Amino acid sequence: MRRALLVVVAVALVGISFEVTRTVATRQARTTKDLGPDFVANAAQHILNFKRTKIERGRTVWEITANDARVQAEGGGVAVEAPRVTLYMRGDKKPAHIDGDVGHVVFDGSELKEVLLTGAVKVELDDLTLHAETATYDRSTDRITVPGTVHIEGETLDVTGEGMEVDVTPRVMRVLRAVRTRISNNHARS
Repeated sequence: MRRALLVVVAVALVGISFEVTRTVATRQARTTKDLGPDFVANAAQHILNFKRTKIERGRTVWEITANDARVQAEGGGVAVEAPRVTLYMRGDKKPAHIDGDVGHVVFDGSELKEVLLTGAVKVELDDLTLHAETATYDRSTDRITVPGTVHIEGETLDVTGEGMEVDVTPRVMRVLRAVRTRISNNHARS
């Protein structure tokens, strides 16, 4: 009985070894082309519905959301699609929002370092809305910089110009060149 059992086990091991060897030998190595168009070779992670938040002493400091994010393998950068950056203010001040079509977010460990947004950039700050094609937010200076044409809309204010700096926390905006301003009476619009 023992010999019969040993023969059955030996035959089973030989069969399993044969199948594993045949499977490994026939399997072809996958290439990046085989992985499809969504595969990014230099991305460490691909994240749908990306969200990253900084909370300090129970208070939200900033939040970044995006429809799609690709974390780069080197450099700490994240390429994002349809990003929204929210900067929360101390006290009762409304948060500032920065939106764009695409962006590149740079982190230094867990700290936000910089955000570059391009394509239909919109900045909402208090009751003003800023429109541009490109904007950069630098966390160390708490400043939004717009190098090109900018258009600012408010309830009674319409400003266009070239180049702009927005100091977020003190809520100071500077249009740098070719400034055109139109101020209207709020009652005249209604």
